[in-house]
Amino acid sequence: MPGSAPIDSSVPTRHPRASCRPTDDATPILEVFVHEDESDDPQVLAKVFDDRSRKHARNAYWMLFDPTS
Repeated sequence: MPGSAPIDSSVPTRHPRASCRPTDDATPILEVFVHEDESDDPQVLAKVFDDRSRKHARNAYWMLFDPTS
C-alpha cells in the first residue's frame, strides 16, 4: 500500500512492481492501489481495498471474456 506522502500517490502508478516480477507459473497479477491517506481508520482502508479489488477483478474478467460489455 502506498504511503500518505504526496509522492506516494504518483510513483506506484509509474513503476508497478507486479509487472516487473514474472511468476513461475505465468499467473496473472492484478495490482490494486489503496493509499494510506484515503482514511485514518484501518477498517475503512480494508473495506476500500476489498471493494476496489473486487471491482478490478470484475473488470479484468470482462476485458478477457466479454470485451464488448
